[in-house]
Amino acid sequence: MNYEKPHRLNSALVDPDQEDPFDDRRLSDLLPTEFIRQIGFDPQAFLFNNTSFQMRRRMTDPGLFVVYNAAETQTQRRMTTIEKYPTPPPPNIGTSPLCDVTPQQITNWFLVELSDVKVNAFSTFHTESAISDGVVVRDGVYLRFGRILKEIKAPQTFDRAAPQIISIDITSSLSDYIIGQTAVASAMIPTFLRKCDVPCEFISLETVSYDARALFRVKVTNASAPHLDRFVRLLIQTFCVAVEVYD
Repeated sequence: MNYEKPHRLNSALVDPDQEDPFDDRRLSDLLPTEFIRQIGFDPQAFLFNNTSFQMRRRMTDPGLFVVYNAAETQTQRRMTTIEKYPTPPPPNIGTSPLCDVTPQQITNWFLVELSDVKVNAFSTFHTESAISDGVVVRDGVYLRFGRILKEIKAPQTFDRAAPQIISIDITSSLSDYIIGQTAVASAMIPTFLRKCDVPCEFISLETVSYDARALFRVKVTNASAPHLDRFVRLLIQTFCVAVEVYD
């Protein structure tokens, strides 16, 4: 049976000479001229033009901004330029929430294993049954995933850079996701480096959270190697995640 779908247009029935209702339309065709001037736009400006525009990451984000060419068609749109810029560190970098926590608020101290180091981390909520559970730790400007090894006694002197446990992965769903994604990306990164002719070696990868978004922290032997922009672009396109490269 042939079911008609009135909400869809059959391209064969469309007049090829029919004018696109948005072609050559100006702002003044849609809004009052005085209002357009008040908000700082030109009333004679076209709704759609071929001027280039830029999409930039926020300056709080590490890594990159990407420039697109709006003159190209949608099917041909591509990233044309990638540049690296330094990210100014937040004023509280290297400090811990422990600076704002009194000893009476701390309920537990644990030895936590992160991807590259073991640290003493504190918690402000009861986590007696959390041994061997995965945890999310606030470490400087990053949220990192780790695993509790054992409970420890409160240190005599508090390290003001001590990480804080902010969440427990009781169901292991976060652990499964991070371990799986890290394994896949780690297997592909050496191939990406060779494909992009980057003269350096891959060391490690850690998936963290930075500024409320996922971030790949890729450690290589030379973060100043040529063609790293190609590698970063390929990694972003593959995993749709922000990337930071360091050595």
